[in-house]
Amino acid sequence: MRITLPKNIFSALFALALPEEMKKNITIESSSLINKSISENKTDIGLIPSMDLIDLNDFYISKKIGLSFSGVLSNSYLYFVPDRINFRKLLIRGDISKNEALLPKIIFKERFGIEIQIVLDNKDINFNENNYLITGSENQDYIFTNKGISFSDQVIEFLEYPYVNFIFASKNKILLEEFNSAVEHVEETMTNNLDEYLQKINLPANLKDYYKENFDTVLFHLSEEEIEGLLEMTKLPFYYGIVKELKEINFI
Repeated sequence: MRITLPKNIFSALFALALPEEMKKNITIESSSLINKSISENKTDIGLIPSMDLIDLNDFYISKKIGLSFSGVLSNSYLYFVPDRINFRKLLIRGDISKNEALLPKIIFKERFGIEIQIVLDNKDINFNENNYLITGSENQDYIFTNKGISFSDQVIEFLEYPYVNFIFASKNKILLEEFNSAVEHVEETMTNNLDEYLQKINLPANLKDYYKENFDTVLFHLSEEEIEGLLEMTKLPFYYGIVKELKEINFI
């Protein structure tokens, strides 16, 4: 069974908690490209960004396992120019996906009445001049020094549900069912071995402590509440005229 994961600390921890046999066939890829790898049969199962679902209707989606957040921990963080109240532009960078490209415009409009422009960014970072949404491992350099704000928190406040950031997808129903069964205890394994796993990941000591203290806000098993939140979130692009139809989700 070939498994593809995005490059972030939560995927790394998930991989460490997998059964040994499953670890042999893991590949890491940019989150925005994983659904393409599934479509082209380059991988069997992938952890894809949840908003990819607005364009997909031939994948099976796990209703048991994914990656969601219920509090301060996040895969994406917001950084605002100090002492500046109003802004109209948000630069997004890192391992970005449809989640980061679509959700901020909707959330800032509805929560704060602000129409923002989303701009892809790969230039030298300048926190004194620009507002950023940074996704993935690049955040480890900035969360504390530049007062990163959890993007997951913003989504949670808006949806009033946990933020399902990633879901497992496959074109093979049987393999996904086998995967669901094989990773049934992965969250328990991760919790019991979190200190050991964090030591294997190259992170600053204060960031490791931050993850340990708040890891109860990271959810890998999906409950009915997460599924309801996922369904509500994937309807947003339809309500805002970004897509013309709602795709049916084939949960397994």
